[in-house]
Amino acid sequence: MSPLLNFFRSEHSQVAFAKVRAESRAETIVRVLNRRGFEVVGMARERIQLCTDLELLGGWLDGALTVSSTTDLCHMLDVEPNIFFRSNLGQRAFTDVRIESRAEDILRVLGQRELNVTAETRKRIEECRDLDVLGTWLDRAVTASRTEELFADR
Repeated sequence: MSPLLNFFRSEHSQVAFAKVRAESRAETIVRVLNRRGFEVVGMARERIQLCTDLELLGGWLDGALTVSSTTDLCHMLDVEPNIFFRSNLGQRAFTDVRIESRAEDILRVLGQRELNVTAETRKRIEECRDLDVLGTWLDRAVTASRTEELFADR
């Protein structure tokens, strides 16, 4: 047997080739899922990329071609369904929740400080969609003597 053939048949080479096959299959799975509209990030992407079991990767590739929801994809990969939370839609949802929470916090601070909150003031705070502005208003709510001071230009 030639030295080159011996090298390719060696255990070291077989392990290296299996690793390259696994990396290639993992890359294919991610590409297929992305092409089908699934954004594969976080734990799901890591799970795929770190897997070296070619049989398992083969099953995932089959599943990538037929999976119909993010929940099913997470179930298939045995990961928590965090893909949504990393998607643009998920990030927009989190931003909306942060905005609503910040507005609630401002109103709570004003209430705890027993400052008069008119319907107009409440509406202005609740309708603001800028986290930076809400942050400024929250800081001011802690020390303001009147709610009108929240909106003062400084």
